[in-house]
Amino acid sequence: MVSKSEKKEAKTKLTGKKKLVFSQSSSPEVFSKITEILSECNKKDYGKEVDFQFLVEFLMANKFTDKDIEKIQKSSLTAKEKIENAFKDYVLKNGEKISFDEFICRELKLA
Repeated sequence: MVSKSEKKEAKTKLTGKKKLVFSQSSSPEVFSKITEILSECNKKDYGKEVDFQFLVEFLMANKFTDKDIEKIQKSSLTAKEKIENAFKDYVLKNGEKISFDEFICRELKLA
């Protein structure tokens, strides 16, 4: 779970920005896919060029549902964070006080 202060901090980091940049070096596969999509969008005889900003604006015009946002949030988690969340959920759901190590052993059926 993300605390309110973490959400506020994340929002503050983006609020003051005038420009967001996508770097090829951070994710070459995604950059390649975006380039491919833009190339396909621009295979036309007329109309203005479809650029990255236009693509993002088009995608944003199609409203994200809460489920979409949840999916995006979950896909950004590391494997360790997914396990930690599963542990927290287990403890909350069952009210059982077990250690993280006991939880892992139980999930892996080692104990």
